[in-house]
Amino acid sequence: MSTVEALQGSVSPLRDKFAQRMRHDAAELETLLCDPSVSDSEKHERIRFLAHRLAGSASIFGFAVVADPAAEIEDAINQNASASSVELLTRRLIVLIERALADFG
Repeated sequence: MSTVEALQGSVSPLRDKFAQRMRHDAAELETLLCDPSVSDSEKHERIRFLAHRLAGSASIFGFAVVADPAAEIEDAINQNASASSVELLTRRLIVLIERALADFG
């Protein structure tokens, strides 16, 4: 077995775990958007946290299509974007996560 094959074998379980976390994060984002009992500021803080985490990890695990949109959400929230803008960006991210996971298998 080559070094590359060995490395890929050791990364694969981590990538699987990240995919599971991404699936969970997408569900949490959807729940946040649909929950009228959570204030916009609370939603934005949690969305910012999830987006930051995704932006930092997605490319490492082969989900680059998710990283930039996640960073865009974090930037938008940091710049006090409107609730409707954050919601639109977040919905787009959820769709991109779902597509990336479908491609992942």
